[in-house]
Amino acid sequence: MSADTFSLVSDLLHYGVFTVLVVALGFFVAQFVLPGLRVGRELKAAHAAIAALKRDGPVRDLDRLAAQAMSGQAMAGPLLVRIPRHAAWPEACRRVRRLAGVQCRRLAGQPAQSRVPA
Repeated sequence: MSADTFSLVSDLLHYGVFTVLVVALGFFVAQFVLPGLRVGRELKAAHAAIAALKRDGPVRDLDRLAAQAMSGQAMAGPLLVRIPRHAAWPEACRRVRRLAGVQCRRLAGQPAQSRVPA
């Protein structure tokens, strides 16, 4: 292998590795950074909406809270609440149900979970 051929192969290898790294960085940004920024914006807007609702007095109407503060795309789906597995699970489930209006159930072989309706 001559020096020119070796130099060409070396350059192609370096360009190939650089291209793979740039593509991986692009996928990372698309999968994690951009959604993280979107969720951050939505959480700031929800926090501002909750603060505005609190200024009007205590919030007792959860439908109004959901409609005004939790209307973003990131908060639209069901929220999975993990309750630790221990002897006090039924009491924890009752408290979560009373506070948030969720349905609790224990899945076979999994920690206790409850789904908050959307």
